[in-house]
Amino acid sequence: MTQEQFAEIVGVQWKTVVNFEAGRNLANSENMQNICNKLNISPYELFLTSNEEKCDIKNQINCELEKLNTKELKRILKIIKALNND
Repeated sequence: MTQEQFAEIVGVQWKTVVNFEAGRNLANSENMQNICNKLNISPYELFLTSNEEKCDIKNQINCELEKLNTKELKRILKIIKALNND
């Protein structure tokens, strides 16, 4: 998605998006809410770094794995190994 497309979706000027990305300006609460609504994300997700997001995903996976029995875990492990070989 280009900056222009993002600006149009969110309802701000293109220069506003440039300033957000450059760190010269921060989005006000209305803009942040609009961004979250348009992208279908929570405000928390706006501030995740890629490492934090990766950890969050791993935590979610671990929580789901805790619910499985040994047989189900072995099946999941086979799937992960198969996907990792691609």
